[in-house]
Amino acid sequence: MSSTNERTEILRLVETGKLSAAEGIQLLNTLDKAPRQVSPPQPPVNAKGRWLRIRVTNLATQAPKVNVNLPLGLVNAGLRIGQHFAPELNGINWDSLLEEIQQGANGKLVEVEDQADNERVEIFVD
Repeated sequence: MSSTNERTEILRLVETGKLSAAEGIQLLNTLDKAPRQVSPPQPPVNAKGRWLRIRVTNLATQAPKVNVNLPLGLVNAGLRIGQHFAPELNGINWDSLLEEIQQGANGKLVEVEDQADNERVEIFVD
C-alpha cells in the first residue's frame, strides 16, 4: 500500500470512529518516520477483515493503558506503534514476526509482562 493510500485509510478509520484522533495522529507520524522500502512489501495473506491488536494493560488493576486496533494492511505501522509504547520489546525479531503475520499467523503473537512498570503488552492478530 502506498503512503498516500495508507494515509487515506488512517483518515477513513478516524472518520468512522474505528480509530481515535490521537491514534490517527500517531499512525500518521509513524508513516512520516518509517524508512522507505526499496522493494514493495508482500501483502498479508487473507488480510481482508483481519486486525492487528495491541494492548497494554496495568497488571494490578487490569485497566487498559493502550488499546490500538489496526487493519492488517497497516501492520508495519502498527508494530512500530507497539515498539514506541513498549520499548522493552526491542529484543523481538520484528522481521520474523511480520513474516509470520504475512503467512497467515493468527491469535496471540507476543505477550510481555514488565513487572517494573506494572504493565502487560499483548500483540495479536484476529
